[in-house]
Amino acid sequence: MSGTDRTTCKEGAKEMPVTNYYTVNGQLIGESTNGVRTQYIRDALGSVIATTDGAGNIQNTYRYTPYGGTTYKTGTAPDPKFLFAGTWGGRQTGRAHSEEYWRARHRSEPETTWTTVDPVWPVQLPYGYVSGSPIGRVDPNGLDYIVPNTCRPQHPGSRGENAAGQTFCDPLLGCMYSVADNSPLSDRWLPSTRGKASRGAWTMLLLVRIR
Repeated sequence: MSGTDRTTCKEGAKEMPVTNYYTVNGQLIGESTNGVRTQYIRDALGSVIATTDGAGNIQNTYRYTPYGGTTYKTGTAPDPKFLFAGTWGGRQTGRAHSEEYWRARHRSEPETTWTTVDPVWPVQLPYGYVSGSPIGRVDPNGLDYIVPNTCRPQHPGSRGENAAGQTFCDPLLGCMYSVADNSPLSDRWLPSTRGKASRGAWTMLLLVRIR
């Protein structure tokens, strides 16, 4: 979501402000509420490690455990809903044992696992998060992990091919694949690091072929 105009919802005599979120290449970079802009500073994994105001002044800073628990924070400004690996869209819920929501599933930070079974189990571990390697991997959709800032499959041929065996790639988002036509997520592009490129060449998301 992105936008520059503030909109509100009315609840009785009260107005509920709506937050606009800003993205670049599919990753969140900031938000605006009631005209107040907050920018996210992220690390290589996509975690928000600091927030700034519209003038670039640091508001809050954050540090995390490998599985997303907050170990350190400075600042008194409101926390964004997107923190650990949050620029990929993982939202904090404020609920115990299901602290993060990643589109398809919730994840528990203390248990370091998903709260529901992987839809492709037993191909994947039923509850395991990013195959136990959270430092360099992230799962933006709750279905499959990616390695940020790479354009290379981690498990060629094991998962992520569409019916034509095509895999597309983006230098920021990682490898992308088009799911098979019989999938409930048909006709959508989903992040993945798994798949096999057709004709032996990786294809950029912008359809620029690398040979």
